[in-house]
Amino acid sequence: MGSKIPKAPKKKAPKRIQKQPKSRGSVGWNYEVFILSVVIMIVTWFIEVGMYASGTITGKSYPFLIASIFLMLYVFIVLAVFIYSNLMGTFDRNIFTGNRDMMSVIVLLVIVGGILFASTVLFQWSYGLGTDSTLLAGRSPSSLGFLYGLMRIVFITIIGSEIGCGVALAYGDFDELIIGGSILKSFIGALFMEIGTSLVGNFSGGMAFIMWFFLTIVVTNRYIKARPRIDR
Repeated sequence: MGSKIPKAPKKKAPKRIQKQPKSRGSVGWNYEVFILSVVIMIVTWFIEVGMYASGTITGKSYPFLIASIFLMLYVFIVLAVFIYSNLMGTFDRNIFTGNRDMMSVIVLLVIVGGILFASTVLFQWSYGLGTDSTLLAGRSPSSLGFLYGLMRIVFITIIGSEIGCGVALAYGDFDELIIGGSILKSFIGALFMEIGTSLVGNFSGGMAFIMWFFLTIVVTNRYIKARPRIDR
């Protein structure tokens, strides 16, 4: 009988790695961004008080004064979140284009800031026509009080949503908590400002602080990139 020919050992198929570049996993609430936004809120509040006081003393046009104040808040919070997201590696992509081109993000942040400034000028001009007041202060009694109260709530909600859009761009992730949360927070802050000043009267500074808090704080999730899945 002839000798048996030994069988060649079977080669193991190489492991296949399925890449999932767009899959992202949430690991919970990002308390670091929240704390950072609280610090920004405190710092910008003191700047806001100084800007408002100097503007009213020098007789600066209210629309440009209020627009400058909200733009200052936008620059501070967006810059802080942008630096954080890049240093901590949470930045994923441009939420509008889907790429990681930082220059496109910066350009869009500037555009959103410009829209914020222009819309606030328009809002304050419209609001001040019959009240001779600002979105950040109490209002003299008027027969059209309900209308102006509704205007303030709508205007501040839109301003806060524009700030939230910039924060989402800077954070680098289309997080529903940032987008939806900014609308809700701005609406709540506007309600405090309008109802509070109407009921309390001279306590408009306290109501403005509460509104400023809701406009500034950032509530978002912390995301990590999902690891590639290996098929055995």
